[in-house]
This record gives sequence, C-alpha cells and structure tokens, in this order.
Amino acid sequence: MLRNKENVEAKSVELNEFEAGFGFEIDYLKKYVDRLAEPVNEMLESLESEVASNLDSNPDLAEQIGESYFVEAAKIKSYFYNSLIVLTYTVYESSLQKLCEHIKVQTGSKLCYTQLKNSNTSEKLLIFIKLLTGVCGKSDNATYSRLREFQNLRNKVAHQNSQVQSSTEEDRHSQLNHMKIAFNRGVQDGDEEKLIINLDSGDFSINSSSLILEFIGLVENNILSISSELKETLLVVEMHT
Repeated sequence: MLRNKENVEAKSVELNEFEAGFGFEIDYLKKYVDRLAEPVNEMLESLESEVASNLDSNPDLAEQIGESYFVEAAKIKSYFYNSLIVLTYTVYESSLQKLCEHIKVQTGSKLCYTQLKNSNTSEKLLIFIKLLTGVCGKSDNATYSRLREFQNLRNKVAHQNSQVQSSTEEDRHSQLNHMKIAFNRGVQDGDEEKLIINLDSGDFSINSSSLILEFIGLVENNILSISSELKETLLVVEMHT
C-alpha cells in the first residue's frame, strides 16, 4: 500500500475470474477424491483377499516372506491418501500465489513475494498479501490453526517419508500421540482410525479419505475468505500518467 503519495487513487482488486477458476479447481479436486477413494479401497480389499488365499494354499511362502512384508503391504492404501495430502497443499500454495499475482498486477507493485525472507512458502505469500493490502489470511485463528496442522502433516509425508523424526524417543512419542488425537477427531470406539500410527517405528499412515476432504475444505475456506476480504478492501495505488 502506498502512503504519502500525491498521485494516487483508491481501487478494489478484481477477483471474479480468480474465484471462478479456484471454485472449479476445488470442485474437481473433491470429485477426484470421492471417485477414486471407493474403487481404490475395493481394489485393495480384493487384492488382500487374493494374497491371503495364495498364502493359505502355500504356507511355506508365508514363512519365507516374513512379518515385515505384511506390515509394509498394509501401508499401500495410505500411499494413495498421502499423495492426496501433498496434492491438496500444492493447490493451496498455487492459489495463494495466483492471488499474489493478481494483487501485484492490479496494484502495479514492484515488490515480489520471492524477495521476502521466509522458508515457508505459504507464510511468505500470506505476508506478501498483508504487506500490499493489509488483509490477514490468518484472521480466522481456529481455521488457520487447523490448516497448519495439515501443513505439518504434509511436511512429514513429503520430507520425512511419513515418519516422525526426533532426537529423543520421548519427543517422538509425544508428537505421534498429538497426531493420533488431532487427526482422529470424531472416531468412535470400534471405528477404523483416520490416521494410524506406530509408536515403535515412528511411522504413520492416512487411512481415510475424510481427512483429505477436511483439508480441501480448510483450503477452500481460507482462500475464499482472503479473496472476499480483498474485494471489500480499497487499496491506495499510484496512478501512472
């Protein structure tokens, strides 16, 4: 935002095109998750039954394979869900970047978000928006706090191979237990957990598409909230003559 300038005007940011494109992308992502999750689960259940049948008819093979292979095979479903967590976060960062580009073009600002010093890309983009417009993308603390939990989950999937790494066993167990509570909200006794953790190995695996859909909803709410506030904000922009 420009201050102490004589040749300036107040203008709003036009974001109708952005919102239409974002809405299409989010709707596509939700349908992608819905339509793939069920057949993937059915296919894996069918494969598990087939493998179990083969092992029953060949006990010697089961002994040769060993328990660790069965543990790893059980994670296959989670690889699909883990990739969707990464994909959803990519959509979030991409959408923030598009917002920044709209703001930069429409305000004529020479500042670029890449000039900001912050290793967290989404944080950097939110800072850029606030610097140029005064709009804070973290104003809904509850929603943003939950969004950050998913961001941390995504980081562990993408950068730590779906593991919790720590210098002490106590801290690792603390992190895993926090994740177990945070991502199994609403799970009743007897229900399958949404996030399965292994305290011994430090591994975790996503076990339900509901977590992906919750993450998508948080991304949608955050981006549309920022866009809505931006459209109601008058920016002081330097006029070029």
